[in-house]
Amino acid sequence: MVLDAQTTALVQAGSALIVGTVDDRSRPRACRGWGLDVLAAAERGDDADRGHATREAARVCTVRLLLDAHDEATQANLVAGRAVAITAADVRTLRSVQLKGVSLGVTPGGRPELERMRRFAEAFYADIEDTDGTPREILERLTPDALVVVCVAVTEVFDQTPGPAAGRCLPGADDDGRRAAVDEP
Repeated sequence: MVLDAQTTALVQAGSALIVGTVDDRSRPRACRGWGLDVLAAAERGDDADRGHATREAARVCTVRLLLDAHDEATQANLVAGRAVAITAADVRTLRSVQLKGVSLGVTPGGRPELERMRRFAEAFYADIEDTDGTPREILERLTPDALVVVCVAVTEVFDQTPGPAAGRCLPGADDDGRRAAVDEP
């Protein structure tokens, strides 16, 4: 299973990424994501070799999410097996989707992740600067200096674009028969 082309383009672009988690006492926490990549089927096999995937995760879409390494509370909430929701919104159009799934664990990020975050932040900040007029130097204060990587097995995808269709499952079907935005490979 893979996300459809439109959803993939949205989540991988410089969209606003908000990540929702809960701790072991079910207290919610939200943070900003700093880049997201949808992993192709071949890459999922590579991740399995690094201990990021389970047999069940191989049947669902897997995404690679970048988070601020200094947010220890969120990292604690994202131990393998914990629920996670990622909302991606296009700053210019407000087109939004929410990916729901399960964390496959947290690993340290390195130079490639920092470069990916820089590309993401450049697109994200440019959209905010153009639409809201917020000066770039203020936005850049948000940028983390270290990252962690969280792989997430996505099991559900919802439209979150403001309007009457907000909250509906996107076309396609996952293994449980629920609706999700997917193209079968």
